[in-house]
Amino acid sequence: MAQWNAQTGVKAFWAIPELVAIAVDFLDVQSLSQCARVSRAVSEHALNSLYRKSARLTDIFGLLCPMRTDATTGTISFIVPLRPAHWTRFRHYNHRIQEVSVEFFDPQTRSISQKAIIDLLGTQPRQEPFLPSLRRLDWQDVHPSLNHLVILLFHEGLRELRISLDPSSSTSIMDFLPLRAPNLKFLQVWTTRMAEHDSQFHNATMEAIQRLPLVRLRMPPDPLSPGMLSVIAQKRELQSFWGYFFGPETFRPSTSESYGDSSDMTFPVLRECSVNCGDFLSGLDYFISAPQLVSLHINYGIQDNISTGLSMLSSLRLKDLMIAIRTWNIGGNQGPPPSPTIDVLRPILAMSSLEILVIVHPRPPGLSDEDIAELARSLPELRHIELCGHAREEPSEKVPTLECFKSLAQYCRKLISISIWIDASDPPPPISPNEMAFSSTLEVVYFHSSKIDRVWDVMAFLVSILPPLTILEWSPVSRHLRPVIGASEVHFHSLPSAAMNSCRSKWQEVSTLLSSRAQHRRAIQSQRSRIERERENMAHH
Repeated sequence: MAQWNAQTGVKAFWAIPELVAIAVDFLDVQSLSQCARVSRAVSEHALNSLYRKSARLTDIFGLLCPMRTDATTGTISFIVPLRPAHWTRFRHYNHRIQEVSVEFFDPQTRSISQKAIIDLLGTQPRQEPFLPSLRRLDWQDVHPSLNHLVILLFHEGLRELRISLDPSSSTSIMDFLPLRAPNLKFLQVWTTRMAEHDSQFHNATMEAIQRLPLVRLRMPPDPLSPGMLSVIAQKRELQSFWGYFFGPETFRPSTSESYGDSSDMTFPVLRECSVNCGDFLSGLDYFISAPQLVSLHINYGIQDNISTGLSMLSSLRLKDLMIAIRTWNIGGNQGPPPSPTIDVLRPILAMSSLEILVIVHPRPPGLSDEDIAELARSLPELRHIELCGHAREEPSEKVPTLECFKSLAQYCRKLISISIWIDASDPPPPISPNEMAFSSTLEVVYFHSSKIDRVWDVMAFLVSILPPLTILEWSPVSRHLRPVIGASEVHFHSLPSAAMNSCRSKWQEVSTLLSSRAQHRRAIQSQRSRIERERENMAHH
């Protein structure tokens, strides 16, 4: 009976295509290749998984017809002229490809010959998309000679396009985009050089944005003219807009299906926005009027006044506020901007619904422990707080210490992560089980190169105030900002000083010591829970 049930279960598994597809997705390339030869049913799932994502355009063209490299010119062409039979065979594969990604300076893609492109475009069956199931196209640094190949991949089913190009020679791509991919929802268009003087590209981009039903839009700040900002603000479906190089790591999509009458509103359903300070101030009326804006990232230049932008935010019901000070152009006689103080940040105190507060700054915060306590009391809903956690410059006279953890533990009972530059050279003594520790929601405390001397004393204090499962983790960059292109480490990379390396080493030692005291930390938590229950019983009586 058991054997019969097992056999029945196996047969039932193979009879459910959805289960087979899920299982096949876990296989490596070699196993998928073997599955493709087992049976027709299994082969279909294996082939779908094999070809769903394609990183090289030449691999796709090779499915149409084998290609070879010319030893003299280095260009890649089809070995024979394309015939209808090639396209018939290609239909067995092209509908399986859902994502295509072309990386920066891909030598093989750039070597595709003009002869191959002409052959491809001249023989493609009419009214047939080249890749009919393609949903996402990523193409970094499009070479002007390959513009026609980019346009070839556009079709009605395309939903996401991430592209970087030269604005002086790529206007045709933006011209054809709304015609060939009219249902696009996500557009990230980046330029490899300043585009503000390329009026044709600017106008083509503005028209494409106006015509497409975009939900998410990312673009560089240099073509963000008042006219373009006005066009973007009128988008009925737009939920996410980045007009800068960085934006929030996590997107908060709308949970509402109905937005009421939004005919008179600008940015009627905008949920998140990332812009530089100048664009924010010039388009202030648009952003302030956005009824659903909950996540805002403002980037400031060295000369910008942080208070100017913050003072305008009191009418917004933000949940995420991220402020970044541009640091990569610091040089010459121009030093880093002054540390953010409580007077500068005071407008934030009125934003009681904030859940994420991130301030990226080259200097440590100019905040005392009392200032941190004032922030904590004003922002009880905080889940994540980052205050200059990756600062590299010398601190001002007033900086927070480990003492500020007490007020954060007391007033911010929903915290999940903390990243604050602190002076931990003189740590406070451990708190008693009767005192308020962090709630069990706290998962991680990030460190970078905060000042630290006495490793064991710091460890003792953290053992007493952190929940048993909270970890101490080194973080090279902010975990709450995502660059448009590349990894954050690339954009913020700089060589640490000897003092920073020394501090990092000591914090890593603290992290190791914390992990080794898991049992002791659980015992403290158990004792604290018992005391809390006794207090509750006494209160009821």
